[in-house]
Amino acid sequence: GTEKVHKAVVDAFTNDYFAGEEVPESNYGGKLIVACDTIEKYINNCVLPYDAARVEPYEVLELEYPMECAFDFGDKSIVFGGTSDRLDLVNGKVRIIDYKTGKIHLGFAGIASLFARDGSKSVGAVTQTLIYSMMVERAQREGKLTDGCGATPSLYYVRYMNNPDYSPLLNEEIKIEGKRGVTLEQVQTYADYAESFEEALADTLTELFDESVPFKATDNVSNCAMCDFAKLCNRK
Repeated sequence: GTEKVHKAVVDAFTNDYFAGEEVPESNYGGKLIVACDTIEKYINNCVLPYDAARVEPYEVLELEYPMECAFDFGDKSIVFGGTSDRLDLVNGKVRIIDYKTGKIHLGFAGIASLFARDGSKSVGAVTQTLIYSMMVERAQREGKLTDGCGATPSLYYVRYMNNPDYSPLLNEEIKIEGKRGVTLEQVQTYADYAESFEEALADTLTELFDESVPFKATDNVSNCAMCDFAKLCNRK
């Protein structure tokens, strides 16, 4: 019920925001009160109703699940790491779920578009959840995550989950020759995209670590408006 959700949110603030210190709710202040109220509304009015209405049964496996894996490219190797908001099991596959509060972006125009130098920043969430899916699938192969077979990248855009046709699955936008517009194909499993995604990822990392290739600011200046590194770049 709503009381359990409220307690869970307060406990989360106590553990994560106040580092374990018991702070009375009366001392939260305006910003924290608004944050608590917003989180509770997202949970009670969006996430829980959506999950409750699902046709397929699901089992939550992990929350805030830390992951990492080594990734080789050429003669180099790096380690990817991250924390998945949620892993659950649906129809024998592990869903990798990240919660998002911003504008919905589930579509991508093919794997190459995710790594385009001047591509849109809006595909960042898609790339993120595909990397998480890669880490989960490798953990499955190595026996570190035994539940499920395969991985399904998913994004919970909480502001849109009340829409009757909402789906958290990614959508590949496919252009069919001779037809106007694009056809949307839902990404049901990471395995269908693993080879092309990891090849493109390796190519991008190879260029990134190539000292003969200089760093260059994007020509798509619209990406700079919300860039976390705008101050470092100092682009005018």
